[in-house]
Amino acid sequence: MKESDLERTVRDYLALRGWCCLKKSPFPHGEPDIIAARNNQALFIELKLVSRKLSPGQERRKQEIESGGNNYYVCHSLE
Repeated sequence: MKESDLERTVRDYLALRGWCCLKKSPFPHGEPDIIAARNNQALFIELKLVSRKLSPGQERRKQEIESGGNNYYVCHSLE
């Protein structure tokens, strides 16, 4: 599976559950792949294939997002 396939699957899943997903591009480097919003809630989702890890810049951004009380997820699949 390619990361683009995972992105499409996650976006479809979220849309079916009423989440509004923002387009990835042109987010700056280090930003999560998907930002989703629903009912005054936000999800920040970084997509990674199973063997991949967050870059140092992504780790820093994850900490910034979480320190603001937001939910940040690293998604490898829907399972």
